Amino acid sequence: MFFNTIKSRFGTRPDRKNKLHESGAFFVASFMFFVYLIYSENFDVFYKGMTSDFLKRLRDHNNGKSRYTKRKGPWRLVFVKSFTNKTEALQFEKKLKRQNRRYLEWLISQPQNEIEKG
Repeated sequence: MFFNTIKSRFGTRPDRKNKLHESGAFFVASFMFFVYLIYSENFDVFYKGMTSDFLKRLRDHNNGKSRYTKRKGPWRLVFVKSFTNKTEALQFEKKLKRQNRRYLEWLISQPQNEIEKG
């Protein structure tokens, strides 16, 4: 149910390849970028990241495809914020990585968290 809510809200992952326009000119498809927080109850730790497909990235973390998160799962998605600009997403991710636990816990409860609760 939770993942269906997320998928219906954000849609499917955009095609990552550049498309060839009929005129022969390339154009770049518009992307959404997401900054996310995942949490491991077993180790009581947060992980912060940025991606264009946070559901796939969560599966990757839970399937041991990330060195840092490999042995600390299972992971639960607790925060998502979307950006249309990759630079802004990277800046926000960098800001999050400097924050303390108290701030992260506060952030999860804020309206900018795009995870629908309920």
